[in-house]
Amino acid sequence: MPEKQKNPQYVTRAECVQISSTIKEELKAIRTALVGEDMRGGLVKDVADLKKERSTTLEIVKSIVVPIVVAIATALIVSRF
Repeated sequence: MPEKQKNPQYVTRAECVQISSTIKEELKAIRTALVGEDMRGGLVKDVADLKKERSTTLEIVKSIVVPIVVAIATALIVSRF
């Protein structure tokens, strides 16, 4: 029986299975990095935590620092007159 010639345009079934399993492993690694093993961690949680921390910091600035600055500015303006 003559040996089949390999055609570089086509992928064999074995190559396809190997490539598919590699892709599935890579997708699982990406999913784990994004949302964690238990879907409660990863980059998504980190970004949410940073966003929450940032909004808390802005609230502190708005509620404490801004009134103090306004009070000092008002006192300076009033003392000049």
